[in-house]
Amino acid sequence: METHYLVVNSNLRDTTLYPSGNSYTMHMMNPIRDITRVELIQASVPNVIQNVVDGTDIIQVSNLVNNSLHSFSIPNGFYSATGLGAEIQNAINPVSGIDVTYLSNEGRYAFLRSNAYSAFVLKPSALLANLMGFNDTSTRTAVEVQDLSNATATFPLYANNDRYRENYFIKSDQLINLTADNYVYLDINELNNGRMHQAQKIEANSFSTSASQNNFGPIVMDVSSGGIKHFSETNDYSYGVDFYPPISQLSRVTVRWRKTDGSLINFQGLNENSFMLKVTSKFRKDDIAPNLRQKAAKPRPIILVPKQT
Repeated sequence: METHYLVVNSNLRDTTLYPSGNSYTMHMMNPIRDITRVELIQASVPNVIQNVVDGTDIIQVSNLVNNSLHSFSIPNGFYSATGLGAEIQNAINPVSGIDVTYLSNEGRYAFLRSNAYSAFVLKPSALLANLMGFNDTSTRTAVEVQDLSNATATFPLYANNDRYRENYFIKSDQLINLTADNYVYLDINELNNGRMHQAQKIEANSFSTSASQNNFGPIVMDVSSGGIKHFSETNDYSYGVDFYPPISQLSRVTVRWRKTDGSLINFQGLNENSFMLKVTSKFRKDDIAPNLRQKAAKPRPIILVPKQT
């Protein structure tokens, strides 16, 4: 067996043919033949997968004047819990007077407006409902807390609570969920193998086909949004694929970086990515240089001559 190492860097692609780093083809000067195994040794890829992919009309809330609903939008991006709350508040507060607070101890959001105004209503989009911990996209109406006297034996939840008193409020139904894709998939057309499997639900008595199942392999994105994932088999995990029958020849690599749903990742201009493969191939006699293939010359035979008397 022979071992080869293949390094691919998107910076070396033909940027005229392949303007984005999510899809490109690279050619090899010396093809590798009879490949039996390929391992992912190293990879670097930016984590640019956003949790807000369409912030248009992401929330509807009632205004301060006549309580009619207005739609608001926010920029697409990868938001933290506090960042999303602040961005929503910046969008809606001037019109609605609503403050948005992330309750880190509860993992939920609170929407608050002074009870000097009438109770407000809120309607999240499907995307925002999932992010901010609402069960669905139905319209919600804010409520007030009770102001109870000290003589009360038992105070119900939120009663006299300084955060909520003198405010109308709405809280998330459940824990927030700001995660985007946990994996990205390295799709190398010449090395895709059908050995990737993804468990999923059954719909209409069948499975929906996921493009992520026919890629070379996954890379876990355990870095913050906007960061660079530096994968290595030492620090992450060993990943390799055996090929039988062997791949007869590898002379190019057609690279696609995909999300879990199979769509191409939009690197948004951050197009630098790279990876290194360890390629094991059969030892081929034809690959040996001609001068090394020549058989060593046989020594001349020793001729025994009888001793003359």
